[in-house]
Amino acid sequence: MALRAKGSGHALDVANFFAYAEYRPSTGKMKAKVTEKSPNLRLEVSRCPWCDAWNENGLLPYGRLYCLDIDEAVLRGFSANLKIDIEGTLSNGAEKCNLVYREANLTMFRYLLLGYKRAIRPGKKVVMPWEYHVGHLFKTFEMSIIEDLGELGRKPSESALREFSKRYGESATQQVLAFRTTDFTKIANWGM
Repeated sequence: MALRAKGSGHALDVANFFAYAEYRPSTGKMKAKVTEKSPNLRLEVSRCPWCDAWNENGLLPYGRLYCLDIDEAVLRGFSANLKIDIEGTLSNGAEKCNLVYREANLTMFRYLLLGYKRAIRPGKKVVMPWEYHVGHLFKTFEMSIIEDLGELGRKPSESALREFSKRYGESATQQVLAFRTTDFTKIANWGM
């Protein structure tokens, strides 16, 4: 996301973080509302496809952990200068996910410009396919576990793959594994 924004000459600010978002849920899967634009951007999420999937599959204990760090980690990956406060998440029992992106300063003009960027340019062309996200997530977790545990880290990774394959099939597993060699620090060109 940051590479695309910089390549287009755009600042690594909160507005461009949303403009260059590589994931957008299907229509109706997420219900989110902006309740403040300036000085901070406050986003309240009352329905989340991630939380719905964890609940449906008995995986909420893992989702709770994921939600403690993911939003801050993705934002930090875009720019270490950006800050977010997580004041609650659905997966951890809050009525809504309450995310506060500090110092967004979205004036009416900047908010309208963000709407243009999300719809037109860069628009949907920066959204990556679902397989990309699953592969990226798996590779990141696998690399982190192996880095921390050495060769012992391969066991939980392989166990997760077996479980994934049982649930989603061998074809989906192969799609995930195809991303093991992807360099996620470079811009991918799918659909471009």
